[in-house]
Amino acid sequence: MNDNESIAHLQTYLLFKSCNLTEERKKLCFLSNDILTIRENEDADPDHVIMLSSIEDIIDTSDGTSFSFALRISNNILSFSANDHIIVQKWLIALRIVYSPNELNDFKVKKHIGLKDFDLLTVIGRGFSGEVLLARYKANGKLVALKSRPKEGILGNCSSSNVSNDSCESNESENSDHNGNGRNNNNSNSNSINRNLKYAFAERNILMQSATPFITRLLSTFQSMDSLFYVLEFVPGGDLGYHLSHGKTFSPYQVKIYLAEIAMALSHLHKLGIVFRDLKPANILVDATGHLKLTDFGLSKYLLLENSTTSLCGTHEYLAPEMIKGASYSFAVDWWSYGIVAYQLLEGVLPFESQNLTRLYERISKSPLRIWKPIPPESKSFINGLLQKDPLKRLGCGPKGEEEIFGHPYFQNINWEKIKEKCYEMEFIPDVSREHLMRNFDCAKNLNLLNDELNDTMNTMFNSCSYDDSHIPGFSYMGQGLESPNSDMYNNLI
Repeated sequence: MNDNESIAHLQTYLLFKSCNLTEERKKLCFLSNDILTIRENEDADPDHVIMLSSIEDIIDTSDGTSFSFALRISNNILSFSANDHIIVQKWLIALRIVYSPNELNDFKVKKHIGLKDFDLLTVIGRGFSGEVLLARYKANGKLVALKSRPKEGILGNCSSSNVSNDSCESNESENSDHNGNGRNNNNSNSNSINRNLKYAFAERNILMQSATPFITRLLSTFQSMDSLFYVLEFVPGGDLGYHLSHGKTFSPYQVKIYLAEIAMALSHLHKLGIVFRDLKPANILVDATGHLKLTDFGLSKYLLLENSTTSLCGTHEYLAPEMIKGASYSFAVDWWSYGIVAYQLLEGVLPFESQNLTRLYERISKSPLRIWKPIPPESKSFINGLLQKDPLKRLGCGPKGEEEIFGHPYFQNINWEKIKEKCYEMEFIPDVSREHLMRNFDCAKNLNLLNDELNDTMNTMFNSCSYDDSHIPGFSYMGQGLESPNSDMYNNLI
């Protein structure tokens, strides 16, 4: 028996739920090589016998407050949970060994890392949940983007009465009870903590699971006493929002390739049961070859055993009408935001604007769409279809689903295999030379000013300390990508 076979034998009780069950039930789960059996107890006949070859995806759905995983099989989602994150980790590793042995090293924590393992170079981004720094991994000189999320914003002082310009709140959690009284503050704060912790884990899980060239790659996660950290691949071209705000315009050809790549990324997320909820130019990065990658999944959510959600999430100008109204929504909100981005790239402005938030929401929900520039009929039809107020009439949300988008006349000359392989020549190639690299980032400082004193300041600010995974268990992860060196194009950047 080899090592893979010895690990791929596991038997424990887990809480089990499928799409056909209304509540979780305790089941004895037994994995033996490539067969998973689920039964009431050792003496009972199996309720389910699953060949692992039939599994389409294995998903870590732990969120910091509960520990769980899910198996996608055809049109069914099987959900498993336990009180101990170690048990869930063992199951995920064992399943992945059989499902895809090569993925094992990308999944488990191989060693503990912390801020001491990085040289912090400069701030390259700031967002609702924290800062993003350009850093160098000391072991091999690899440049990475290091995103931090302060634990204070996750575990305390995190309740909010209003949706921010880039945040998420439950439409239910802010309501009063049936007697008209406000809810208990302790319960409200607990709900906020649980919700924020779920978003932190969801971002990690989504990045771990997403294997597409159009989504930023997660290399590792770790934590200090004060913060959670995501080690991401460094995408040196900055984001589309920065380039648009600095007067950059793109040809109709370039816009079409951009929109095709973004559509591929959204399609990938939706097939995994993930709604993005914060698509905007600032969350679309440009790589060194001019192609795009989505980033920042802090507001994203899995829709696995539920078909919709009601939280008010995202950035005001990109919110869908149904989200503003507090109605249940699903993946259609992403196609609305996609339509806003398409309009912005083709028209050069946002379709709905106002400094007054109430008026902005009213315009998004009620005002007719106006297209000012003379654009081809297929482009106009594409935007009008995406920006339908009624999600049931929205392009990508009808009977044919996303094929309404991929098959739209706007994309009639697009070869989707060439998009997938990034074969199209890009007109805009960002300057990522040492002299101009930081011009791609709004927050970045001049690299020539970075010195040991600044590095020490950043280390102090983020509480550089030894590995600590006791505060939020189950968060840390170490993939293979961090250990591989930079590609040649990055060797002389810093």
